[in-house]
Amino acid sequence: MENRTASYTAASVFPAKILVNPELMQKITEEKKIPPIHLQLNITNHCNLNCPFCSCSARDKRLQMSYAEIDEVMMKAKRLGCEAVTITGVAENESF
Repeated sequence: MENRTASYTAASVFPAKILVNPELMQKITEEKKIPPIHLQLNITNHCNLNCPFCSCSARDKRLQMSYAEIDEVMMKAKRLGCEAVTITGVAENESF
């Protein structure tokens, strides 16, 4: 599961924008962890494009999250205090 989980992450560097959010910095200082304020959820790696800026270009393009996995991630993010979610990718043969 470790490689599958890593396949859906986009950030590869420290998110410097948290340093300009005083409320978030206080929460980090007090709780000793960075809460997921904004979640970017890539529900699939399916893509036929090869954008040079894509942070997921080297990922396994066959992977796709199940509805159960999406639900689990969304519920966990909510419990951790997530305030916004951006969903990217569309499941193969599905329209939303």
